[in-house]
Amino acid sequence: MQEYIVIMKVGPFCGYSLEEIIQIKQEEEKNVGHFFFGYSGVFCRPDKVNRFLHQAKRKGVQRIKLLFVTTPSDFESDLPKSSEFSADGFHWNTLPKDVLLVGSKYAFVGKDLKRVDYELDISQ
Repeated sequence: MQEYIVIMKVGPFCGYSLEEIIQIKQEEEKNVGHFFFGYSGVFCRPDKVNRFLHQAKRKGVQRIKLLFVTTPSDFESDLPKSSEFSADGFHWNTLPKDVLLVGSKYAFVGKDLKRVDYELDISQ
């Protein structure tokens, strides 16, 4: 079965190193049961992400992989730490105190964050 993968860049623009991010998010998952990973950008918008997720579900895919590629960046977000979340954009809930979500308006919710060496043929 074909894998469904979202590739995201991660870098110092959020104020944390990759090692710090992994540690923070693993602790978050341990305390909350899952982690939140913020995203934004031209191509990574909720409508496009949801379309991708629905396509994967129609194909019977149960698990989407989220791969992070480190990249140097001089971008700095001025968005404050998030305090609420919504699955539908209408109903809002307070983020658990153990969640750190900064510099983005949207977030993936995931489990089992770990460092991997992953060879990927992006032409596929």
